[in-house]
Amino acid sequence: MVDGGLYQRTDQVVGAFFEYTYDSLEKWNIVAGIRVDRHNNLGTFLTPRFHARYTPWERSALRFSFGQGRKAANIFAENQTLFATNRAIQVQSNGGSIYGLRPEKAWNYGLSFRQGYTLFNKQGDLLPLTTIERNSKIRSLSIGKQPAIFASIT
Repeated sequence: MVDGGLYQRTDQVVGAFFEYTYDSLEKWNIVAGIRVDRHNNLGTFLTPRFHARYTPWERSALRFSFGQGRKAANIFAENQTLFATNRAIQVQSNGGSIYGLRPEKAWNYGLSFRQGYTLFNKQGDLLPLTTIERNSKIRSLSIGKQPAIFASIT
């Protein structure tokens, strides 16, 4: 029992995924995909993904990608160490369907240029990438016997 309430849940998910790869061009590779899921607590949702790669010359690649992911966080299983602290645990509901919280959503996107090089007979590459998350779950911990609070970030 947490925060005076019982938190039980059963997840049932059925999904399908479609992906198309186009690599017939000499310098381009393109991959597009979409997934549809039916979750008993979250409803039906789509998660797209797209990747494009352009190779202007040998040992180089310009890449662009984006995609979306969703997660029904299990805040209790993912934060078991809190139960050993003897702290009160509070869940700040915001109308979501799992423990009163909304599902986590993440948009992943990247734009990179990769160039292979050789330096002192060693080969290397350069490659940056970025991730943006929305509706992540946070836990608020302070020093002392203050309660641990779970909430959604918007």
